[in-house]
Amino acid sequence: MKYIALPVNIKITQLILKTKRKLNEFFSHSQKSKEVQVLFFNNDWSYKVINKNGISIKCTKPPISAYMFFPLGKGPDLKESFCFVGYKNNKACGWAWLHKGMRKDTATAHNIKTKNNVLWFGPDYVSPKYRGNSIQKLLIQARLKYIKDNFSQNYEIMTLIGSENIASLKSYNHYNFFSSK
Repeated sequence: MKYIALPVNIKITQLILKTKRKLNEFFSHSQKSKEVQVLFFNNDWSYKVINKNGISIKCTKPPISAYMFFPLGKGPDLKESFCFVGYKNNKACGWAWLHKGMRKDTATAHNIKTKNNVLWFGPDYVSPKYRGNSIQKLLIQARLKYIKDNFSQNYEIMTLIGSENIASLKSYNHYNFFSSK
């Protein structure tokens, strides 16, 4: 995955969002585990399709908040990364990334061998007021459909999820992702 420099207005917003997230983590009473699970798609395309009324998913220009999980001042090269945005009543309620390749810093930190034929899911985000509406499942489903329709090469599909994030683990397990452990 390649990075590009972001425009100044997005860098400022990215800094504000990162600072807000760190402050929330610092003042949060729950101690989150740093343990993560690497999940792989098992190439079983027979998952159950979910349709929700009023929710649409589009592969589109990312909202500014979608850059908060990338290194400061950097964003993914949009020639190799795709942002899927979930909308309910024409309001963005979540987003998820699909990247050709993986972040080298993530691979190094978690001892994952980098390969050329990897499609990487993440980060994903659903606004707290929209959680519990299967939006993340719809975002996963949309990316899998996009891969099936647009990539002819045989890719390994991977993601990385914090072990404490039970909702995300369940969403990915629903679509036949399995843990490397």
